[in-house]
Amino acid sequence: MTRLTALLVIALLAVGCGNSGKPSTTTAAAPAPTAAAPATTVAPPASTGAGEPVPAELAKVVRAWSEAVNRNDNAAAAALFAPGAVARQSQEYQLVDAEVATLWNNGLPCAGTVVGLRMVDVAVVATFVLGPRPQHQCDAPGARAGAAFVIKDGLIVLWQQVAIPDDETTPAPAESTSTAPVA
Repeated sequence: MTRLTALLVIALLAVGCGNSGKPSTTTAAAPAPTAAAPATTVAPPASTGAGEPVPAELAKVVRAWSEAVNRNDNAAAAALFAPGAVARQSQEYQLVDAEVATLWNNGLPCAGTVVGLRMVDVAVVATFVLGPRPQHQCDAPGARAGAAFVIKDGLIVLWQQVAIPDDETTPAPAESTSTAPVA
């Protein structure tokens, strides 16, 4: 698919991160679904059970991504993705370059406060509490969401939305008097 065709298809699709069952109300477009993941990606974790501690360098990438999304800095969030990275949510998207990665990140309607990180196989699985995001309409404020991040050489090569176990007891984030998003 040519870059122009991909960008035209991007303009027609939207993506949301909440599980409310309602369509996203954002006007941002998402990248076109891909036929297959690039060879550099790794399969997502089979489960989201507890694992080994998360290495600091991996946790730093996940938190930096969350902080960028929370402040609606889609270019900074996109810079954390490797060229050709894959994002899997309701569909699979190949983030072929920074422009497409920026569009995909802009399509996420909610900010997400990181309330838990754990290793599962080769992925960092993050638990977020969703909340308002500047210039977006969050479709599931207060809901928990999970994403698995496979990170290579400091860049995200796979981002996949994952279920949060029903028995997870991660506390909700503390109330803040600040108006700035917290990650």
